[in-house]
Amino acid sequence: MAAQTRALVSTKWLINAVRTNQVGPKLRVLDASVYLPYLKRDAKAEFAQRHIPGASFFDLDACSDRSSGLDLMFMLPDSTGFSRYVGELGVSNDTHVVVYDGSDFGSFSAPRVWWMFRLFGHSSVSVLDGGMRGWMADGGPLTAESSRPERTDFRATLNRSWVKTYEEILENIRTKRVQVVDARVEGRFRGTEPEPRDELLQTSIMSVQTPALVSTQWLINAVKTNQVGPKLRILDATWFLPIMKRDAQAEFAQQHIPGASYFDIDACSDRSSGLDLMFMLPEPSSFSRYVSERGISNDTHVVVYDFDSFTAYRVWWMFRVFGHSSVSVLDGGMRGWMADGGPLTAESSRPERTDFRATLNRSWVKTYEEILENIRTKRVQVV
Repeated sequence: MAAQTRALVSTKWLINAVRTNQVGPKLRVLDASVYLPYLKRDAKAEFAQRHIPGASFFDLDACSDRSSGLDLMFMLPDSTGFSRYVGELGVSNDTHVVVYDGSDFGSFSAPRVWWMFRLFGHSSVSVLDGGMRGWMADGGPLTAESSRPERTDFRATLNRSWVKTYEEILENIRTKRVQVVDARVEGRFRGTEPEPRDELLQTSIMSVQTPALVSTQWLINAVKTNQVGPKLRILDATWFLPIMKRDAQAEFAQQHIPGASYFDIDACSDRSSGLDLMFMLPEPSSFSRYVSERGISNDTHVVVYDFDSFTAYRVWWMFRVFGHSSVSVLDGGMRGWMADGGPLTAESSRPERTDFRATLNRSWVKTYEEILENIRTKRVQVV
């Protein structure tokens, strides 16, 4: 083990180590369980109820850097912070560390802690193959007794080859010197499934280039997992021509997608020109005020729908005109939502007012004068 530590150790190997009292200064066992909020599991409470004898709890949240000001989980600590934290768990530079977690998948967060040890220069670290599930299946002993190992002096040495910075990844987009792999499930990569963590925008595509369309299944999952809130707002932009004799706001009051707010494209328009035209673009300040009242900030991913996906595209365009790119239309609209069994409610949503700041993107709109000029210059194709 000391010469070349295996990345994985078997449950039978660790069962033997526990039963022969090898857990101590030369062998430490760490429970690194982490559960995303929607799972509604408390890792620390579960550890207190039962864990592998001699194990200590490795709190990934506590062993992270909060100094950046970014609202992100598990930012790497510096070498000093990591040394201090693992030293308090009785881990020295001579310790063989075995990490496990209680995930239903066998291993979820344990490999992250394995990587952290390797990053900070400690190669004598392994993941328990199968995790807690495998341990229990193989009859491994469990205890509720707490372990209080004596504090040691761990000295971390950062191995820069094990991590890339934000700036290095940006540079790699240009140079393409290394292959970047996204290890999330395909739906989150493509933006068709929501991120399970509230502080993240929706997926790599969602955070960099939001899809113009999201599927009903994607939004159904987001609604059912309670993701509608400051980071995700839903707008019903339904509008009917007078000849149809339908009242969009009344229909919204009767039934709508849970958490949705009504977006009145008539109210969010400019009437100051004196022209008898519908839906003239409002000023940036007016648009900012209107969408702020619907709980939308510049960090919000907005999903717009209407009955047939008609006026929703107009509202999508308005957000883009005013500099907000994190906006999507619900593919299929309300018809598609109902056909796919999406939940409906009559309960009104009253999101807290935010501070949206619109910035007019002139490339998304042409004035009357510019169109007249284009008749002469023919610089752009008018469709």
